[in-house]
Amino acid sequence: MCKSIIAALGKLRDVRAVPALIAHLPDVLTRLEVVQALGEIGDASAEPVLVERLKSDEYVPVRVAAAHALARMGGARAVLALNMVSQQRQRTRVAEAALAGLSELRRGR
Repeated sequence: MCKSIIAALGKLRDVRAVPALIAHLPDVLTRLEVVQALGEIGDASAEPVLVERLKSDEYVPVRVAAAHALARMGGARAVLALNMVSQQRQRTRVAEAALAGLSELRRGR
């Protein structure tokens, strides 16, 4: 799937796109855009895969995007994952994104 199609799916915010987007997560070339689109859609069914990306994706920009996506969702699992990542000893870009997401959630976005 090309990046512009993925971005368009996110902007549509149609939950029917979530399974197709999740199926494309293994593709390294579009993973960042898929995570961003899932965050824009905001469907809770994507929460587990976004938590997994936040915790263990090999690319920092993908983990940062997952933190932002989870902050938009605000579910219990998302908050738990953001809290865990924000507690890291080192202040990485990912931990900073998690802290920012938690702050947004506390303000009620």
